[in-house]
Amino acid sequence: MASNLGTSKEFIYSYIEYLNAAGVFSLLPRDRKGLRAVRKPAKVYLENPNLFGAVLSKAEVSAQAGAIRESFFLNQVGATCRLLADPQADFATESGQRFEVGGRSKRNRPSRRGPDTWIAVDDTDVGSGRRIPLWLFGFLY
Repeated sequence: MASNLGTSKEFIYSYIEYLNAAGVFSLLPRDRKGLRAVRKPAKVYLENPNLFGAVLSKAEVSAQAGAIRESFFLNQVGATCRLLADPQADFATESGQRFEVGGRSKRNRPSRRGPDTWIAVDDTDVGSGRRIPLWLFGFLY
């Protein structure tokens, strides 16, 4: 990103931190200790999923449905507990619970994600087993 913008990495890191402090970005940290975990987040999301409509065209918004779902999940669940990036799922809590976020067709594949992964599913009204409707996480905020 720094080379594309013709600037230094330090400048990019600083501005990402400024946008995070201003509430424009939400940074998803890695599950590591040390300075690198603080300086280089695993993922950068828009803090409010409604901002996607303000910065993207209508076609781009529909193409970014997965990012919007994950941004919503991070916004709502992140208000009650600290979320971390997880190599086997989209999110993990500090206590080790894993969450995968997706659309109605998202399935839990225990061989890849582990049997204890919860699936936050969009476009559904009722959950079953380890599948929870994504909209229910809005009540956590």
